[in-house]
Order: sequence, then C-alpha cells, then structure tokens
Amino acid sequence: MKNNTTLHDKNNRINCTGASNSAVRLSFKLGLDVDLRNIVVAIQCERGTIALAQKWTRAQLIAWVKEKIAASHSVQTLYECCGFGYSLHEELVAAGERSIVTTPMR
Repeated sequence: MKNNTTLHDKNNRINCTGASNSAVRLSFKLGLDVDLRNIVVAIQCERGTIALAQKWTRAQLIAWVKEKIAASHSVQTLYECCGFGYSLHEELVAAGERSIVTTPMR
C-alpha cells in the first residue's frame, strides 16, 4: 500500500541526521511568509520533509540563521517581495545566508 503522507504530516517533521553533530554540514531551506509583525517559516533540512510552518518574530529568525551559520550549516531563504522593502533580505544576507526575494507575478 502506498504511503500518502503530506508535507505537513505531524509524524513527518524535520529529521536532520547529524544535526547535533557540528562536524556535519547541513543545508536548510526556509520558505518565508512575511507580514508586519511576524514571519511564518517552513523549514526543510537537506531533502527531508518540510516541517510544519512556525510563526517567528524577525529577531527569532535572524538569531536562528546566525546559530546555524555559526555551526557551519548553510541556510537559504525564499520569500515574495512585499511592501516592507528589502530590510529583511539585507539582515539575512548580513547574518551570512543566501536570501532570494521573488516578485509576486513570477
């Protein structure tokens, strides 16, 4: 019988083998939905299942990115540009990660 789990199945959360081992370099991909006060973040580690989205503040996101970069992991974010300008993008790049901002029409 085929397993029909969804990307947001609670039993299929992020599973990063070696995440506690600082010698293993992992790749984290974050999809962001930015609003005025919060950022909704969906994280994928390596080619694993995308975890349930979480609501973070901008400060929490930047701190998380800095923590992963300091542990020699790679972090990439993607979000749709909005009326808040590029300040989040600039903060993420300054934290050491690769940030991609896309247009709503693409």
